[in-house]
Amino acid sequence: MTERDDETVSRSMYLIGGRRVTVSDLLDADLIQVGETLRFRRSRIGVAYDATVTETGRIRLGPDGEEFRSPSRAAMVAAGMRAVDGWRVWLVVDQNRMLDAVRQELLDQVISRVAAVAHQHNEDTERQRIHERLRQARRLADEHSPERISVRDLLSLWGASDRGDQVSRIEADLANHGLVTSPSFRAVTLDTTVSLTTPPSEAEETTAADLPGTEDVPVGTDDEGGSDLDVRLTVGNLFRFHLSAGRDPDHP
Repeated sequence: MTERDDETVSRSMYLIGGRRVTVSDLLDADLIQVGETLRFRRSRIGVAYDATVTETGRIRLGPDGEEFRSPSRAAMVAAGMRAVDGWRVWLVVDQNRMLDAVRQELLDQVISRVAAVAHQHNEDTERQRIHERLRQARRLADEHSPERISVRDLLSLWGASDRGDQVSRIEADLANHGLVTSPSFRAVTLDTTVSLTTPPSEAEETTAADLPGTEDVPVGTDDEGGSDLDVRLTVGNLFRFHLSAGRDPDHP
């Protein structure tokens, strides 16, 4: 294996095994281009918001030019909404597909590259198994027939017996495939059954300003990494997350 191949494997494994995919990753893979137009259309109220991708992989809103690393935060600010899954609402206009679909293509490319370059490694095989398993779960969720699985069995996909230090990686892998658990696997017992589903595209709730007549898309977290967000899920978090506050459901 050459030094370049080694670097490719290292970056690829980090990409799908511990943090969330970013728009910058899509740029690096030539799956989107600098200046690409993104559009968030809210068909129920007949409004659309446009943005462009910058050379640093940020999303620049028009017309004021405010920039965000997170698709979700960009969508929230553009529409004045409290929460929204930006990956599933921003359309890449020239490609006529959602940003989420581009992210899924990147994951497919990464896992294929890893398998081709380092198929002999057990860890790579394990990553590929998890990726294929979550792809299947995403297909079921998109067909409105989400997979139901116990928290214990869910954790076992990552070789974990409790929530411990694998939580951050599990949540990142789920998020990269556009999945959440309902209810949250953090908040229930190990033998509770949860559904692997996608966040709703749109739902009627109040906005941040509690204005009547507007809709909101609730999601569990945002990935911008600001101080007002769940820092346990920020992109590039290289440290293991430990349940250090409150009661651990695994150890009553």
